[in-house]
Amino acid sequence: MSSYLYLNVRSIKGKVYIFMVALLALVAAGILVMKNTMRYDDTGGTMLNILLAMVAIQLVLLVYNGFLKKIAVTPEGLCFQSPLSTYVIPWTAMRSMGAYKSTKNAIEPIPFSDLDKPIIFGSAWIYCSTLPHENVIYRNQKNTTIVFPYRKAILDEIGRQVDAGKLIR
Repeated sequence: MSSYLYLNVRSIKGKVYIFMVALLALVAAGILVMKNTMRYDDTGGTMLNILLAMVAIQLVLLVYNGFLKKIAVTPEGLCFQSPLSTYVIPWTAMRSMGAYKSTKNAIEPIPFSDLDKPIIFGSAWIYCSTLPHENVIYRNQKNTTIVFPYRKAILDEIGRQVDAGKLIR
């Protein structure tokens, strides 16, 4: 079984988000040092506490969305794991698989051959579903659709399952 993080580090948006959270964490460290070494009035202390709370929320969201959600390729099927839910779509139940790119204003299906091309201000996603292509909604739906950021390693593993004859199309 291979497990992959859900974090989309290939997209520009994912990289900027990680950079911003790291920058906010550095600011939070500076604020904590300042808070413990300097004197200030109650208004300044309240603003510092609000900023620290915002940084903490961003870090929690980054950890939850990027590092705690995982996609696992198992011999039984494709598995989506998060702290709140885990579900598996068996290889024999999959009826459709495809890719799409999401940009600011649109979601557009793309062929697998175009996945390695850069997508400016957007990202590439893969879906595997028990529904036909026409009925797929591009988000995770328990026990019917798993959507995950494009990674060549995941597609290669799914390809090995297809070659082993486990995936019925």
